[in-house]
Amino acid sequence: MNLEDKNVLIVDDIVTSGATIYSISKELRKDNENINIKVFSIAIARYFIKE
Repeated sequence: MNLEDKNVLIVDDIVTSGATIYSISKELRKDNENINIKVFSIAIARYFIKE
């Protein structure tokens, strides 16, 4: 998908570690170096608890 010179909005319900946003951004930038990525999240977790 050609997204060069485009604006992309990533919407995530909650950001815990940032891994989802990082992974999506990395994949988008593989073929689209000049892309403007913005992130919108409903909530940000303060603490990441591993069980």
